[in-house]
Amino acid sequence: MDIDGDVNGSLSQALSCMATDDRDVIVKQFQQIIGDSHYAPPEACAFFLDMNSWNLQAAVGAYYDYGSMNGIGLPPPEYVTRLPSMQFVQDITIGEGESVPPSTRFTKTWRLRNSGKESWPIGCFLSYMEGEKLSDSTRMAVEPLAPGWEIDISIEMVSPAEKGIYQSRWQLNTESGIPFGGKNSHDFSDTQRTVPCTGQVTQ
Repeated sequence: MDIDGDVNGSLSQALSCMATDDRDVIVKQFQQIIGDSHYAPPEACAFFLDMNSWNLQAAVGAYYDYGSMNGIGLPPPEYVTRLPSMQFVQDITIGEGESVPPSTRFTKTWRLRNSGKESWPIGCFLSYMEGEKLSDSTRMAVEPLAPGWEIDISIEMVSPAEKGIYQSRWQLNTESGIPFGGKNSHDFSDTQRTVPCTGQVTQ
């Protein structure tokens, strides 16, 4: 019996079922594949994923190649970067209980704080992740932010035309596309020809 072939085939099949563009999800899938006995923190997983252009199969292979040398599969300490920290402060526009008429252009603004001890690096950006696509823009540059400082981030959106419940998720990322902080999201529900809009962040 070709055990190596069976293992490789099973791994390839499992990886093929995990296709997604959400990098936060890919990091969790990476951790799921390597299992509890080879735990790696999110920043280590992101390191191997980033060096392999976020190809999950290639990143897992690189992890085990390096892990065979250091026993735990972690990248060299000099290559591990501490991820920025973010705390949601409040909705500046379209907060809980406010309404927007259907098919109406509006500006959604979140106020966020750098809750860490280091400045946000150059090149960070806010990107659309999943859910209802309420904006023509899918990516917006975010300026470096000193520890303890706050910033207002705004996105032009258009409310849905039909009645229903909608959600649009947005994520802060480093320049290399590694997600950090919570996910900025919008919940929309239309029951009386207006669209109540509730902005929130899920941690």
